[in-house]
Amino acid sequence: MLGKKGADFGMGLTMIPSIIILIIILTFYFFLFIILGFGKSPDLIIKADSYSDSSKILVLVNVPIGESTLSESIINNIDDKEQLKKLEPEINSIIKSLPVPIRKNAFWNFIVSRNDEELFSIRESTIASSDYYRQSINIPLKDKSLLNMELYLDCNSCTEEDLAVI
Repeated sequence: MLGKKGADFGMGLTMIPSIIILIIILTFYFFLFIILGFGKSPDLIIKADSYSDSSKILVLVNVPIGESTLSESIINNIDDKEQLKKLEPEINSIIKSLPVPIRKNAFWNFIVSRNDEELFSIRESTIASSDYYRQSINIPLKDKSLLNMELYLDCNSCTEEDLAVI
């Protein structure tokens, strides 16, 4: 008659190997995911707010165009829309020369406005993108209004590693 003693003895024989197998499996996955970082994605998406820099806009407004700088050229032709249109290809080539993340759908955008009225812009955007390195500069004009120049990087799912090269 085995009864209760046999059932208790059999349970112990199966419980110990089960616990050992469970410990081996947990140890394996601990090393795989925690120690080796197998589950970490190198493409962690970061928030755009954590990247801001004003150095690019400061350099951009001082880039020479002809006899003057970019900002002087815009200020001198602010009331002449035709002249501003003529400046656009040069400004566009300068904007396109700014570095962007490699293998990402990223574009620099440049917007010039006066008193919230957009004078001209160079924009390209992607679906579900974020604005990085948003920077702007305000330049007072003779008529006491402000000329606002804004530059930002429009990038879809940029990572910290992608933005480090800029």
